[in-house]
Amino acid sequence: EFNAFDLSLQTEGLTGLKGRMWDPLVNRVSGGTMRGPNLVFAGTREGVDVDTPYRAWQYRSRAPARTHQIDIFAHVAQPTTPAAWKSELEQLAAAPADRGELWRRHVAWWDAFWDQAHIFINPGKDESDNGWRVGRNYNLFRAQLGGDVRGETPVKFNGGNLTFDAKFVNPDYDFGPDYRRWGGWSYTAANQQLVYWGYLKNGDFAAMLPQFDVYRRGLVNAEARVRAHWGHGGAAFAEQFQHSGMPVASHYGFSEHGFSFFQRPAGTPPGELANPWISTLYAGQLDFSLMILEYQRFSGRDISAYLPFIFSSLEFYDEHYQQVHRENFGRPLDEQGRLVIFPSTPGEHHLNSTNPSDAVAGLLAVTAGLRGLPSGLLTPGQTAYVAGLQRRIPPLPTYRSMVAGKERTFFGLSESDGGDGSSRMPGLFALFPYGIVHRGSEHFDWMADTWTYLEPDAQKKLYIGWQRTPIYSALLGRTEEAKETISKKLEDAARLPESDMSRPNRFPTFWGPGYDWAPDHNWGGSGMIGLQDMLLQTAGDAIYLLPAWPKEWDVDFKLHAPKNTTVEARYTGGRLIGLTVTPRERAKDVIYAGERAD
Repeated sequence: EFNAFDLSLQTEGLTGLKGRMWDPLVNRVSGGTMRGPNLVFAGTREGVDVDTPYRAWQYRSRAPARTHQIDIFAHVAQPTTPAAWKSELEQLAAAPADRGELWRRHVAWWDAFWDQAHIFINPGKDESDNGWRVGRNYNLFRAQLGGDVRGETPVKFNGGNLTFDAKFVNPDYDFGPDYRRWGGWSYTAANQQLVYWGYLKNGDFAAMLPQFDVYRRGLVNAEARVRAHWGHGGAAFAEQFQHSGMPVASHYGFSEHGFSFFQRPAGTPPGELANPWISTLYAGQLDFSLMILEYQRFSGRDISAYLPFIFSSLEFYDEHYQQVHRENFGRPLDEQGRLVIFPSTPGEHHLNSTNPSDAVAGLLAVTAGLRGLPSGLLTPGQTAYVAGLQRRIPPLPTYRSMVAGKERTFFGLSESDGGDGSSRMPGLFALFPYGIVHRGSEHFDWMADTWTYLEPDAQKKLYIGWQRTPIYSALLGRTEEAKETISKKLEDAARLPESDMSRPNRFPTFWGPGYDWAPDHNWGGSGMIGLQDMLLQTAGDAIYLLPAWPKEWDVDFKLHAPKNTTVEARYTGGRLIGLTVTPRERAKDVIYAGERAD
């Protein structure tokens, strides 16, 4: 057998490691069986659905009936033989099942799901009101995510489990219903995180585990390739990586396999990708390391299975960049005893940057998160390592410039590049997702100036696809900005300009393709995060209530905060008329500056 995992190993010259690595494809069998009382097999027929040829297995009833019952059993596994897989499927189908109990469990799951969180905007109005549609689409998109949580693999940012025929997205594409741009079994870390950050405030904690498990299972491969290419410890997960933890082979660059997406230029260092936009971009592993730590802070659940991934992610930055600096300058650290993170590609821009904002903010946030874990979760050795690494992390890159008649301090793209000027705005990553700078923190005014003076007005209005503008506006307390962008980002797909949608879809939350595909889940996910941040922000133990909420929008919501806390509130006519914080002792941590009803 030769599969995509084998191709990755061959492309990187790592075939000798296969016996020590995890292959998620070898012997993988997927399929199922269908049955029903009063049904008999009636043969097959061939056909074409839109552009996709298919074979149909047909059934007919033995006798006329008013109702029919069909049971479908699906099974995916990696058995040693096809016969073993078939035996497992037969056991699954033979297990006794109480249909009434199955239905009750199904309803109970969805009841609990909707009890966890909700946002209703202008509840007394109807579909003609934009605010009402924003709230409805938030809940509708959450329902889409809820229907895609029980599988082994994560929700894909480029379609989830609801992709449809490619020609309905682009008439020139005849790739069938399973196609998605940036698709296959790969992930784009910056896009995936926008799907998953919103799960925290919705309390959808169990639904986050498939995404975390991608890193947990792929860790052995990510560590093996680092050791093979660079000879040191740690794990490097590329920005575009496969379900196996290996980089997408086409982005690593084919040089000997005929077809090539990115030709691998001669002299490209082993281990680095040929795709110049992401060749040395590893910050995604810091994003998800912090998300796992926040998962623990919000839910209190055990994360011991994921700590090896978090520490290996830190170890890579620590060991790799000490090694590179030693090779370039004869010493592992700079004159101040700090890491020099070079070369790096922050936010898919500015190849060969030094000490980029995304990596520095990520390292600061993850190490602080580890030190904030409850006592006993880390060994003394781990605690000491984190403390030592914190002393080696360079400061967030900033620079001063005379703007609008005043010398101001701004957060830069990197130490070597100064101002940001890139579409993903990594200079703002210290605000989101890393939360190093936040409402009430030191240098919050620097972040506000970075947004106000470095980002042009046109950039602040972007809402298509993965654009994070409503998140930044909300976190900075720019209520009108946040309302303007969230009103478009969570608008009905069919109401958006055709130029923004390519072909507007009838289903309200089938946004896209944007920069990616339809339905675009990082479009919906970034909107979900932005709307949550307009209603509720957290920093340490503080819970900021309605920090960027427009007075003209009434709202009834329930969201989650750290320490297993839920916040339920009603806001009507510009006044807070109801607030329930659970547990009650967390009410003292709620900060609200608006008007309350008597």
